[in-house]
Amino acid sequence: MSRTELWGLVLLVCGSLVFAAWLVSSPARTYERSAPQTLPAQPDSSFMAVRSTVAAASSTQRRELARAWSDLAWVIERDQTLRTTAQLRMTLTQFEALLFARTSLAGAFPGFSAAANQLLLTRLGAEDKPIDRSAAVAALHELANACDPSFQEDAR
Repeated sequence: MSRTELWGLVLLVCGSLVFAAWLVSSPARTYERSAPQTLPAQPDSSFMAVRSTVAAASSTQRRELARAWSDLAWVIERDQTLRTTAQLRMTLTQFEALLFARTSLAGAFPGFSAAANQLLLTRLGAEDKPIDRSAAVAALHELANACDPSFQEDAR
């Protein structure tokens, strides 16, 4: 194990411990999942582009990808630190990098990143502006549905 990998592991463990301590110390909250999003009657080209990039993958991989984006929507819906669409785009980029780093999903979806970014750009716009949480959550749910149309959020 190289020195860089060792430091990465140390930082990961420390971050996990800090997160666990925060969870234990924070007051208990109950969050309800948002209502399932309805999709437009006619999906547009950006939605269909995402769907075509995941078509060749296994159903397990598509479901795992849909669950990840749906879970991120749940987090974004409750997060109070993101204030602008630029911060949201940075979060989405980092999330996607972590999602595909050394996992079973790595390399399974060629062209997915560009198609997903186009869908989110179409839904949220390119300009930096105050975040519209409901639009961001709806776009992430739509992305999850494009990954796996049979994925149901309440099936957790």
